[in-house]
Order: sequence, then C-alpha cells, then structure tokens
Amino acid sequence: MTFWFDVQVVLGYDPEVAGEPAESHWPAQVMHESVNVYADGWVRLLRQASTGTSLAVVVPVPLDGSPAHAVGTLLREALRKVTESQWGDAVVAARKAIYELDNLHGKWPTLKQIAQVDRDDRTLDQRLALLREGLFSIASLYPHTGTVPTSVNWDREKALAVIAGVAAMAACSEARTPPMSPATDSWLTDR
Repeated sequence: MTFWFDVQVVLGYDPEVAGEPAESHWPAQVMHESVNVYADGWVRLLRQASTGTSLAVVVPVPLDGSPAHAVGTLLREALRKVTESQWGDAVVAARKAIYELDNLHGKWPTLKQIAQVDRDDRTLDQRLALLREGLFSIASLYPHTGTVPTSVNWDREKALAVIAGVAAMAACSEARTPPMSPATDSWLTDR
C-alpha cells in the first residue's frame, strides 16, 4: 500500500492576496512524499490495533470567513469532541456542519424531485442530496428524546461515521456550484 502526501505550507494569511496565485501569498513551500507500507508491516500494525481504532481524515478548507471555513471549523470541533469522548456533542457539531454546507450550496433537490428520477439517471447533485438527507437524519437523533433517538448508544465509531460522511460530502460538494438561493429558501421545503 502506498500513501501519497501532498503538502502546501503557507506561513501566515494575508486577506489582500487571498484570491491571487499561491506565489503571491506569504512564504510558501510545497512538498510531495510517498510512504510505502508493505503487507507484513501492515499486518503487524493491524494486529496491535483494537477493534475500536479508527482513522480520521481531514478535508482542507479555506482560512477565511467563508461558509466553507465554517464547515471545516465545525468538523474540527466534532473531531475534538470525539477525542474528549463527547460522542453526542460530536454528532451535533457534524449536524451544524451540514447546516453550513446548506448555506454554502443553496437549495438542494427535494426528495420528491429525486424520487421521480430513475436511480441510474440521478445526477451527482441529486445523489449528494440523498447523502445529505441520510446524514442529517442520523445526526438529528442526538440530543432528541423518544423511542428511536434514545435507542442509539452513541460511541466513537458511530460519531466518526457521521463526521466522516459529512467530511466526504463537503469534499465532494466543492465542485457543486448551483446558484445561491435566497436566505429564506430552506432545504427542508417541499418534503
């Protein structure tokens, strides 16, 4: 197995040159590195790991005040809550990140609209809307009460699954560029 690392380090942040090429920013360095993990080493590492061991993936986000920055900040907060064993609070932070994605991307296709399209003909936008609905539904279980919400025993793996799903949706959603809807337009309309 080979891991490829592409790192770009920028020392400082200057909002006056944020929209310009990286060369015009503060001092920067780009590095590319690969790490090979051979089968026997990988097997030894996995034998040492418990069943609860997991890997968190960080999605790069801008360092400005944009909604994309807010998504990244909330996902980092969610990971911090996982580290502090605050599983439910981590899920709440992930749900807030979904709200920020909604602000970033405007109105998503509704479930009614998607249901009218053959599964094989659904666009990426429609599939992301389904992913958003599923993640939001799971993330909305905590801290609500009732038979179903209280039946979920939140733990590290469940919280990380929600966070990873939101991070994946955020990474995939970057390419999505529909027109922004008015602030009064809710993703939850037409359900």
